[in-house]
Amino acid sequence: MTRVGAIDCGTNSIRLLIADVDPGSGSLTDLARRMEVVRLGHGVDRTGVIAPEAMARTVAQAREYASQCVELGVERVRFVATSASRDASNAQEFVAGVRQAFAAFGVAPDVISGHEEASLSFRGATGDLRADGIPGMRKPRCPSGVPLATCGPTASPAPISWWISGAAPRSSFAGRTWWSTRSLSTSGASG
Repeated sequence: MTRVGAIDCGTNSIRLLIADVDPGSGSLTDLARRMEVVRLGHGVDRTGVIAPEAMARTVAQAREYASQCVELGVERVRFVATSASRDASNAQEFVAGVRQAFAAFGVAPDVISGHEEASLSFRGATGDLRADGIPGMRKPRCPSGVPLATCGPTASPAPISWWISGAAPRSSFAGRTWWSTRSLSTSGASG
């Protein structure tokens, strides 16, 4: 078992999942699962910057999550950040604050593209459906002539319309967070 921490920092909320991952099956045993509303992106569309109050709230929550990761003996961490972190002109201040909060793990936020955000969310949202045998859910399929390695679930990133991913374990709660723990359990990287 590998103990991992996955943080999903979106425009409005920040989520933490700490879990033990079975490297053979990829199954998760949740140890901690949290979500707080921080509103990091409040006003970013209008002003182009992360507001100081929003930055302070979010970085404070990141510090709390980092402390919980240390307390529970997390071995690997992935911190994924989305829209507000991509769009704000002062996003580097946010990145620096998170890097400082997670210094014990050598982690900075992985600011993902909109395409990757959609793909991860879609895979996490549909994984339980396939696991439950819902009709219409199928194995990854690529357009004619495109190899599975190019567009399948191991490709990064791949257009989500090309395939529906493999099954997520029953304990998945947020697509980006679950797929983050998957990459942590197989990558060997700390962040």
